[in-house]
Amino acid sequence: RDGDGRRRDGRGRPESPPPSPSPAAGAAAALKKLPAVGNRRLGLALLGSGVAATALGLALFFNAFWIRVGNILLLAGFPMVVGAGRTAGYFLQPKKARATGCVAAGACLVFVGWPFC
Repeated sequence: RDGDGRRRDGRGRPESPPPSPSPAAGAAAALKKLPAVGNRRLGLALLGSGVAATALGLALFFNAFWIRVGNILLLAGFPMVVGAGRTAGYFLQPKKARATGCVAAGACLVFVGWPFC
């Protein structure tokens, strides 16, 4: 470095500045950072709404509509908070296959319209 703070190459000439990234590369880098916070906030909102809708469905003497809406919101919000990769890694473990099947079967029964067997 010289007195002016600029780097010099082997011949004493100032180094050229690094090439600036293209606007598309800058936008892609910004988009990679954005979803981490935005998805978590949206996921928390979905989880909260899901809990509220499920509680409303239970308070209205097991109203199937609100229980379904609550289940959909909970199922949409959980992967957004935890992350899709971690959620899939948790539910697709071979030793948890039976539990995952029970959760999936229960959700299907509620979506079809049979909250109890």
